[in-house]
Amino acid sequence: MIQYAPTGAFQVNSAEAAAQLAGAGQGIALLPDYVAEGHIARGDVMRVLPAVSTRPVPVQAVYLETRYLAVRVRRVIDDVQGAFRRG
Repeated sequence: MIQYAPTGAFQVNSAEAAAQLAGAGQGIALLPDYVAEGHIARGDVMRVLPAVSTRPVPVQAVYLETRYLAVRVRRVIDDVQGAFRRG
Protein backbone atom coordinates (compact mmCIF):
# COMPACT_ATOMS: atom_id res chain seq x y z
CA MET A 1 0.00 0.00 0.00
CA ILE A 2 1.26 3.44 -0.88
CA GLN A 3 0.25 6.32 1.33
CA TYR A 4 0.68 9.95 0.41
CA ALA A 5 -0.24 13.01 2.45
CA PRO A 6 -0.02 15.96 0.07
CA THR A 7 0.85 19.40 1.31
CA GLY A 8 -0.04 21.87 -1.35
CA ALA A 9 -0.68 25.52 -1.90
CA PHE A 10 -4.23 25.02 -3.15
CA GLN A 11 -7.41 23.91 -1.47
CA VAL A 12 -10.64 24.25 -3.44
CA ASN A 13 -14.29 23.40 -2.97
CA SER A 14 -15.03 23.07 -6.68
CA ALA A 15 -14.33 19.97 -8.76
CA GLU A 16 -14.00 22.13 -11.86
CA ALA A 17 -11.38 24.32 -10.16
CA ALA A 18 -9.49 21.20 -9.05
CA ALA A 19 -9.55 19.88 -12.63
CA GLN A 20 -8.21 23.17 -13.96
CA LEU A 21 -5.41 23.25 -11.40
CA ALA A 22 -4.46 19.63 -12.14
CA GLY A 23 -4.49 20.43 -15.86
CA ALA A 24 -2.19 23.37 -15.21
CA GLY A 25 0.34 21.04 -13.57
CA GLN A 26 -0.43 22.09 -10.00
CA GLY A 27 -0.95 18.57 -8.65
CA ILE A 28 -3.43 15.72 -8.79
CA ALA A 29 -7.16 15.77 -8.09
CA LEU A 30 -9.87 13.29 -7.20
CA LEU A 31 -12.62 14.23 -9.65
CA PRO A 32 -16.12 12.98 -10.29
CA ASP A 33 -16.51 11.32 -13.70
CA TYR A 34 -18.83 14.03 -15.02
CA VAL A 35 -16.10 16.63 -14.47
CA ALA A 36 -13.09 14.50 -15.46
CA GLU A 37 -14.50 13.15 -18.76
CA GLY A 38 -14.22 16.38 -20.72
CA HIS A 39 -10.78 17.23 -19.36
CA ILE A 40 -9.51 13.72 -20.14
CA ALA A 41 -10.98 13.83 -23.66
CA ARG A 42 -9.19 17.15 -24.34
CA GLY A 43 -5.94 15.81 -22.94
CA ASP A 44 -5.84 18.37 -20.12
CA VAL A 45 -5.56 15.67 -17.45
CA MET A 46 -4.98 11.93 -17.35
CA ARG A 47 -5.87 9.14 -14.95
CA VAL A 48 -2.97 8.32 -12.66
CA LEU A 49 -4.60 5.79 -10.33
CA PRO A 50 -7.21 3.98 -12.44
CA ALA A 51 -7.68 1.19 -9.87
CA VAL A 52 -8.64 3.68 -7.15
CA SER A 53 -12.27 4.70 -6.77
CA THR A 54 -14.46 6.15 -4.09
CA ARG A 55 -17.71 4.91 -2.64
CA PRO A 56 -20.90 6.27 -4.21
CA VAL A 57 -22.32 9.29 -2.41
CA PRO A 58 -26.08 9.55 -2.04
CA VAL A 59 -27.63 12.72 -3.43
CA GLN A 60 -31.02 14.06 -2.45
CA ALA A 61 -33.19 16.78 -3.93
CA VAL A 62 -35.17 18.44 -1.17
CA TYR A 63 -37.91 20.86 -2.08
CA LEU A 64 -41.12 22.18 -0.63
CA GLU A 65 -44.02 20.01 -1.71
CA THR A 66 -46.64 22.18 -3.33
CA ARG A 67 -49.50 21.54 -5.66
CA TYR A 68 -47.65 23.20 -8.55
CA LEU A 69 -43.91 22.77 -8.68
CA ALA A 70 -42.06 25.46 -10.64
CA VAL A 71 -41.08 24.21 -14.08
CA ARG A 72 -37.44 25.19 -13.49
CA VAL A 73 -37.27 23.15 -10.29
CA ARG A 74 -38.90 20.11 -11.89
CA ARG A 75 -36.51 20.35 -14.85
CA VAL A 76 -33.44 20.42 -12.60
CA ILE A 77 -34.68 17.42 -10.61
CA ASP A 78 -35.43 15.48 -13.80
CA ASP A 79 -32.03 16.33 -15.30
CA VAL A 80 -30.16 15.25 -12.18
CA GLN A 81 -32.12 12.00 -11.96
CA GLY A 82 -31.43 11.29 -15.64
CA ALA A 83 -27.73 11.95 -15.25
CA PHE A 84 -27.46 9.54 -12.33
CA ARG A 85 -29.47 6.86 -14.12
CA ARG A 86 -27.11 7.07 -17.12
CA GLY A 87 -24.17 6.66 -14.76
